[in-house]
Amino acid sequence: MAKVNKENFDDTKLSLKNEIIGILALFSSFFLIFSLFSFTPLDPSFFHSAQGRVVHNFGGRVGAELATLLFNLFGFASLLFILIFLFLTAFFLFNRRIGRVVSKGIGFFILLVSLASFLANVKPMIAVAGQPVHSGGMVGLLLNNFFSAQIRSGFAAAFFLSLLGISLVLIAKVSIRNIFVFLARVLKKVAVLLAVFFQRRLESIRKNRNRKKVQQKYDEAAGNFVFKGRQLLKEREKEVVLRPEKRALVKKPSKFPEESGIFPELEQEFQPDAQYQPPPLTYLDAPSRKSQIDIDELEEKKLELAQRLQEFKINGEIAEYTPGPVITTFEFVPDVGVKVKDVSSLTEDLALVVKAQYVRIERILGKKAIGIEIPNKKREIIHLRELLETAQYQHASSPLTLALGKTASGDIFISDLKEMPHLLIAGATGSGKSVAIHSLILSILYKSSPQTVKFIMIDPKRIELAIYNSLPHLLTPVVVNPKLAKNALDWAVFEMENRYKKLATLQVRNIEQYNKKLEMLIQSEDEDLEQLDDKEPIPYIVIIIDELADLMMVSAREIEDNILRLAQKARAIGIHLILATQRPSIDVITGSIKNNFPSRIALAVPSKYDSRTIIDQIGAEKLLGNGDMLFLPPKTASLIRLHSAFVSEAETVRVVNFLSKQAKPEFNTQIIKHSAKKEEASEDQIMDELFFDAAETIITTGQASASYLQRKMSVGYARAGRLIDQLQEKGVISPPNSRNQREILMTMDDLQNINKE
Repeated sequence: MAKVNKENFDDTKLSLKNEIIGILALFSSFFLIFSLFSFTPLDPSFFHSAQGRVVHNFGGRVGAELATLLFNLFGFASLLFILIFLFLTAFFLFNRRIGRVVSKGIGFFILLVSLASFLANVKPMIAVAGQPVHSGGMVGLLLNNFFSAQIRSGFAAAFFLSLLGISLVLIAKVSIRNIFVFLARVLKKVAVLLAVFFQRRLESIRKNRNRKKVQQKYDEAAGNFVFKGRQLLKEREKEVVLRPEKRALVKKPSKFPEESGIFPELEQEFQPDAQYQPPPLTYLDAPSRKSQIDIDELEEKKLELAQRLQEFKINGEIAEYTPGPVITTFEFVPDVGVKVKDVSSLTEDLALVVKAQYVRIERILGKKAIGIEIPNKKREIIHLRELLETAQYQHASSPLTLALGKTASGDIFISDLKEMPHLLIAGATGSGKSVAIHSLILSILYKSSPQTVKFIMIDPKRIELAIYNSLPHLLTPVVVNPKLAKNALDWAVFEMENRYKKLATLQVRNIEQYNKKLEMLIQSEDEDLEQLDDKEPIPYIVIIIDELADLMMVSAREIEDNILRLAQKARAIGIHLILATQRPSIDVITGSIKNNFPSRIALAVPSKYDSRTIIDQIGAEKLLGNGDMLFLPPKTASLIRLHSAFVSEAETVRVVNFLSKQAKPEFNTQIIKHSAKKEEASEDQIMDELFFDAAETIITTGQASASYLQRKMSVGYARAGRLIDQLQEKGVISPPNSRNQREILMTMDDLQNINKE
């Protein structure tokens, strides 16, 4: 216990001693501060006798003597004594032991001497109160003179700086390397800040310089432009605005009025009936005025994107940007070594930076750039009339021309259903699917008469296509019953086979060649016309199904089989399909259907899995809805982002009413009754070419079932089922009994007799 008390007493005694020393050191520090900073060379001192002069030093006579002594010995390096005493104050008052006193003392001595010598080398004399004073004192002067005589003045200064570094290592245990690393980091940050500052200044100067020029170009082009970076590289194609004239019907006009939207040189190809007049374009709403581009906003987004990419160490440059009606595409040119997937993985982060709902990142074909697509704050409404008035649509020669919309940069995009040759459209509710279908239908109506194009419209939902019931282009009223829809598709397959027989009769390969050769035969009154039962030109048939999912729920196997047969064979004879669904699941868009529909449109969908189901890749889940789409053209895997045109119900009603006043629809009642009547058709027309092979197989093996024929003859189940039905009709096999078994009713001799007949 006594030992513990003794240790505590010793610690207390040491603490008091340290505090006393610390207070004295603190006093010395302040005394040195006042004495050294008020030093005047003319004050009376041991080195300068000036009797009767007043002492100006704040430390009095003692302060003057001390300051004169230190300045004469070490010059301005004597100010280090203030730091020495402050250092001692801190250690003694806070009870910190000074480790390695000798090394630190040596360090301070070297620091004092080297600093005095360096000052003497750089500037030997400095004026104080009008009197010259040695900057390094006598010590600095002597050492500098000695080393300068030995190794020249410049190397002497470098040597003194080296001693300064050594003294810092001894005193503070600071690594010189770490000091340089720290300084390098500081300089790098300063350089980055300066670069950003100057970049903003340059961008601001360029922006102010070109703002008036860009706005003038924009006003002249009336919105038809591609604006890249800060320069207008090209103007879009000037729009053809047609002037409205009279709307009255004219018998056998020499040329159609300009409002019809059809150029005179093309009217003969699409208007075989002189009584038909296409609807005026004035029935469609005129496009609204284009909103002006906010250049400041685009420049701000460009800078924000560049900074965020730099933060993620994605090096490169945003070279230019292209504003469009719905989105703006920023072209990012990556540096060597930057991968596309590294940039595309930042969609969510970049969307957060620009405060956008979605950001889509995709490589730009034909350029060494990656497109960053950002939604515009003010979205432009694209009207269908704006597309149909363009020369690109007017000069299109196909009766199945489709005005799909505008590209991301604002260019008009026109396609041809004949080249697709079928189209699959899928998107969630609210994605703009129905409006897109209406715009496609009107695109065809403005190009084609009822004698050129016919429609079969299937609408199980009963609300989307009912508006077209009075359209003269219809082959049958809009089909709303899924079972009758199956009959309509059966008829389409039957019509396809009949058309191929007609093509074979005239020895042509497609519908265009057939109609041209038929016209030549009629004009020349050729005797080959007697081979044809029907001497009328073959019209195109467009089958539109909205919604496919409702049909697949009723009879998936039959519907899919008919769709596949039409998709595979109907192109040459002018039958084309447009399928639409808002449920893009694999049980609706099956693999077989997708493989036979190379042209597809994906509108906004809720998940990336739905996007893959439609277009075999992700991306549709990032669309904005309201007609924003990804179009997959035929014979390519590259997607094109489009914005569909808007057409209102009132516009559609005006166009349909105009057409229905010219002619009433001539419905073919056999279309929806085809399944009930097909047994009455000619036996030669419905006989399968594998009928006798199937009959021989069943008679020789004694097994009569569709699954057996499917395996034995390597055909699909649907075809095997039809063969079984035909064999039953011909009396080769019996109908199935209660156990679903069939009896074989014929022998091989009976089969040969049927073959001879």
